[in-house]
Amino acid sequence: MPKLFRNLLKALRYKLYLFDFYYKTYLSVGKKATFALRDGFVNAEKYRAWDGWSLTQESITYIAKLILEKKIKRIIEFGAGYSTIVLAEFIRQVSPQVEIDSFEHQKEFEKKIRKFLPEVDINFHFERLLQVDDKTFLRLFNSHHPFEEFFDNAKEVPYSQLQETRLKNTFYGYDFRAWKSKSIDLIILDGPNGNGRSLAFPFLKEKIKLPGWLLIDDYLDYPFLDDLNKVFEFSIENHVEKDEKEWALIKLISMR
Repeated sequence: MPKLFRNLLKALRYKLYLFDFYYKTYLSVGKKATFALRDGFVNAEKYRAWDGWSLTQESITYIAKLILEKKIKRIIEFGAGYSTIVLAEFIRQVSPQVEIDSFEHQKEFEKKIRKFLPEVDINFHFERLLQVDDKTFLRLFNSHHPFEEFFDNAKEVPYSQLQETRLKNTFYGYDFRAWKSKSIDLIILDGPNGNGRSLAFPFLKEKIKLPGWLLIDDYLDYPFLDDLNKVFEFSIENHVEKDEKEWALIKLISMR
């Protein structure tokens, strides 16, 4: 098959995908929200050209639907980037009262992300990554003082390793103890790389309002659900495994 024909076919398939996606989005969230998401995706695609990692458009649409249903007032996002840009534009147009705290460990991402953000307040937290050994990692899920144990035993991940995709037992070096209890409605778990993102569960168990929501990107890559089960009772509301991308939208019901 000639290269030109393959490219034309690829472009046609993408246009058909977009038509189908936006039609379904319109049926799900309505006209205003659909246009707000479209504007966000257009901005974010410019960012994606620089950084190819991202949540899927479908998963972000589910978040938008929760916002429209007034179930989300504050979002905590681990792993800033594409989704930050889309949700910021959506919130600006549709739900300006919603707050977003976004965590990232690579400071050089900040300038790139801000370049495509609309005029809306995002609480950025660019934090170092800390790493613990296997025994400490496992203890944290049942600890009454997970922050103390984490900071007492953790070592900073060297700069040279920050872009590795299989980091072990690492999480952001941020102390969440000052945050108000039951102040979070949704956690987006798309970082850091590796199994350590599970540490969000014991660290934020007192901070999320129950029932609450959790979206895990690449949820099959590590035993995230097994780790989550140590801390919360939950139900999987939606999940997708398609084109080497998988994500799960989870309802957190109660603490164990």
